[in-house]
Amino acid sequence: MRPSTKIVLLAMFAVVGVGIYSAGWYYLAGQLAARVEGLIASLSDDGVSLECDNLDVRGYPFRLGVFCDGISASDPSNGDLSVTTAAFRSAAQIYRPNHVVSELEAPVRAVLANGASLALDWQALQSSTVFGTSGLSRASLQGNAVVAQIEGGAIDATANTLQLHTRRNGEDLELAFMLEGARLGGLVAPANLPSFDVVAEAIFSNGADFLAGRRLASEELRGTSGRLTNATAAIDGGGRAVLNGPFEIAENGLISGAFDLRIERLSDWQALIAAQMPGAEGTIETATGFLRAFGGGGDTVSVTLQVSDGRVALGIISIGRIPPI
Repeated sequence: MRPSTKIVLLAMFAVVGVGIYSAGWYYLAGQLAARVEGLIASLSDDGVSLECDNLDVRGYPFRLGVFCDGISASDPSNGDLSVTTAAFRSAAQIYRPNHVVSELEAPVRAVLANGASLALDWQALQSSTVFGTSGLSRASLQGNAVVAQIEGGAIDATANTLQLHTRRNGEDLELAFMLEGARLGGLVAPANLPSFDVVAEAIFSNGADFLAGRRLASEELRGTSGRLTNATAAIDGGGRAVLNGPFEIAENGLISGAFDLRIERLSDWQALIAAQMPGAEGTIETATGFLRAFGGGGDTVSVTLQVSDGRVALGIISIGRIPPI
């Protein structure tokens, strides 16, 4: 066979291969669009309205993703809850279709079930989801320069970084949350609060089925148990508090558990609370002294909080109550 003939045959095979691949890509794109439209239709059957403006599937040749110019949703059965968003984009590599990365543009406007209006804004909001044979395997969400505002200025909250992570670990569900450079303001917020960071990790025993399609609502957490790990709150330039311990949630929604609490730079926390409660300095001083005595003295104290059916106690002294979830 002459070299020129080989080149022609190779070119023909390449053209045929590209044609077959292209046909396969567009077939998958059509199937993906049909599945999205089917999901929208099934939600409509349940009374939930969901619209993806100018639904399109893009990414040829190596990616496959859903694009919407905007998303709107409403649920009349849930107090006329409604949400509208800006553009949405998603993509998965053809060779790894179970790993989907997504991005949602700001702003988001929502009318909550109680009629309040919520406005959300951010510089960037991205997510990563990995699916397995039993549903969602792990998911992450990260937002930068996040702003949340309630209508009328009741709440005005900002954060430099927001992260949420969840993953399946055997039969258990692992959750992680991080908030950096957060500020809380607004009419109902305490005045002149410093910025703060929050980090928390939790494990829910036998909770992996939440990632397999089980409805994720506060009531569904009843009857579960788990462990809170390194739940940390730190105020800018000041104190730090860390909470660890096992917990269980009864069928009536009340929490029980034993939590180790470590408070660092207790005097900073005392000053912060006193600034928010003028006239109560004496009571706060007494409580701080009690914590120092109970926790070993000094400006760093370690105590154990006992929680029984929502009642929180330090030793034999009741200090509060956690409402049912």
